[in-house]
Amino acid sequence: MTYLEHNTRDGLHMAALAGNWIALIAGIAGMRDQADRLSLAPRLPARLSRLAFTLSARQRHLSVEVNPKAAAYTLKDGEPLEFFHHGQAVTAVAGSPLICTIPAAPTLTAPLQPTGREPAHRSKVPPASAT
Repeated sequence: MTYLEHNTRDGLHMAALAGNWIALIAGIAGMRDQADRLSLAPRLPARLSRLAFTLSARQRHLSVEVNPKAAAYTLKDGEPLEFFHHGQAVTAVAGSPLICTIPAAPTLTAPLQPTGREPAHRSKVPPASAT
């Protein structure tokens, strides 16, 4: 039973549940649905071994299972569903799992501070006065 109030005390906080969904599906699974374009770019953090969920997209149900090396997309019903996996167009067909490999994470360079805004090195900071 879902409560409309006192939900924290009763064990279910709807806003927290929505926040978890956003963190997992938009964050880890990389799902975006913008300008009539559904895309997923899943990449699991080192401590997770699996993420599985089902979503409704374009009046169809898509089951997604992600492991560190691949994502399996299974369309549960309806016409084929075209979407993007890590920027590549793919099409899921009902009843037949579509297995897509997860590319290696890009190597990024460390960001630089704007000129004149670099943090002071500890050796150059005057010691605090002991009063």
